[in-house]
Amino acid sequence: SDGEAQKIYQTFVRKNFDAVLIQSEEIRFYSVEAKDRILEAQLINNLYKLANNDYEIGVFSVESLIKKYIPKKEIRNNKEDIILGEVLDQNELIKKLIKMGYVREHKVEGVGQFSMRGGIIDVFTPNQENPVRIELFDDEIDSIRPFDIFTQKSIEKIKQVTILPARSFLFPENIDSAVNEIQNDIT
Repeated sequence: SDGEAQKIYQTFVRKNFDAVLIQSEEIRFYSVEAKDRILEAQLINNLYKLANNDYEIGVFSVESLIKKYIPKKEIRNNKEDIILGEVLDQNELIKKLIKMGYVREHKVEGVGQFSMRGGIIDVFTPNQENPVRIELFDDEIDSIRPFDIFTQKSIEKIKQVTILPARSFLFPENIDSAVNEIQNDIT
């Protein structure tokens, strides 16, 4: 059960193993406007770790093994590495964030949201404890800083951040071809 998997996972974590946990309860229906999506963020982060073999032990509830998750290829292809000093096209990043399931807000208040003000882009990616502020000088990444969601003050400077998909499912770019492919699979 999910409860037993959680207990086993906590035991490994207490023993300092880099463990991932996949539970069936983590996939729930939610409002698109939900501000707090911690469980889905944990799922996305753990699926990314699984896709990249970046863990020591994987713990799965029995129920989770029958669920279908975002494919490994999709998780790997739908991420964005932001690196200090590199050139960044703001418009392309916005398109990619929306494709990855992010919602544009006036102010970032939860996982899966982003905002823009001039050359400043705030993103709350599932693999970070805090949102990240990306500051541009023209089109060059001038600084990357996690910040406190309440005070809006920077915590530290970092050299790079990986932005993961905001949702545990992604819509295909060409919806018509995806529908045709599903219809062909059914018949």
